[in-house]
Amino acid sequence: MTSASSGTTWSDRATIIGYDIAFCAYGVHATLFFLCLSYFWSQRKSNPRHTYVWMGYITALFVLGSIANAMDMRMGQVIFVDNRHYPGGPWAFMETTYTVPVNVVCCVIGGWLMDGLLIYRFNIIVSPPKWMLAIPIVMFLVCVAMSLLLVAQLAHPGSNIWDRNNMNVELAYWCTSIAVNILLTALIVAHLLRMRRRVIKKAAGTSIQLPYLSISTMLIEAASLYTALGLAFLILNATGRPANVLFFSWLGQIQFITPLLIILRVAQGRAYPAYAVPQAAATMLRWANQPTASSRYHSVRLGISSTGTNGHLIIKPFTAGLSYSSTDPEKGTTFLAMTNGTHDAVPVASQPNDSSMTPNTTNTNAYFPEL
Repeated sequence: MTSASSGTTWSDRATIIGYDIAFCAYGVHATLFFLCLSYFWSQRKSNPRHTYVWMGYITALFVLGSIANAMDMRMGQVIFVDNRHYPGGPWAFMETTYTVPVNVVCCVIGGWLMDGLLIYRFNIIVSPPKWMLAIPIVMFLVCVAMSLLLVAQLAHPGSNIWDRNNMNVELAYWCTSIAVNILLTALIVAHLLRMRRRVIKKAAGTSIQLPYLSISTMLIEAASLYTALGLAFLILNATGRPANVLFFSWLGQIQFITPLLIILRVAQGRAYPAYAVPQAAATMLRWANQPTASSRYHSVRLGISSTGTNGHLIIKPFTAGLSYSSTDPEKGTTFLAMTNGTHDAVPVASQPNDSSMTPNTTNTNAYFPEL
């Protein structure tokens, strides 16, 4: 076997493996979609406006991902079955005839949705000044412009994504897209690490668990999975290595999976909300007893809630200027105020409903704004 035929065979194998991984990734995508849809469907009556917005968002992701997956299945058939005797083999056929498929357009739109959600979460978690928020927004708009230019070039007869003449536009698009994710990843992780140190310092000597500050949460919420795969594809594609197809085939599905992971974590109450830890120096941690009753997490920003026993947080829109407490007949009063000037969280040791919470007008040290 010559080195050329050996290289072609390796490229064919990489293409098949890439498609197989993409199909597995679609299975993960479908599972996450139905988990999120089931949760939002159960919440549609309590907060219909926010719920239907997010249902529309995840449905758009699922439709785009399903179309892209179907097109990948069709392309696999065309390349390896219908044209298996093409001169030079399946890889040569893909290099010379791979025109702009629908799955590329679907993945581009999916990238817009993913980057948009990541910018939204960056704004929620970090609460940056306007000039800082403007940087990723401008980069996102440049990414959209580059993606539109790429699709326009690929629409020309005889043009395909592997054409070296399209390399400059492809590199500009992928570099911008990955740069947005790297920038937001670095900013979010740095902020979470800083908040983790601050909370540990403030809660010294207190038994407190912060599952939403775990390393896994940081990486998932910062979309590091897409960033890592995108960098691998970008480097291999820029150097002309055929192995780039191994990452390109399932990179699109990762764009759909990442937002669903973030949304699911928020729905389960395990994501990092803006009001989870203080951002001001004057943080108050006042405990009377450890909470033991189950309570309900409410994410006001997403208009969703979930039930759990870890942390026993109740996050609600409170009346400005009032502190709140809740009394358990057996264990007394448990109170925690985390003040950052914007949002606050209050764990209570009582029933997980609003009737158990009463305003304490004699203590106005904590500030609970209307969300």
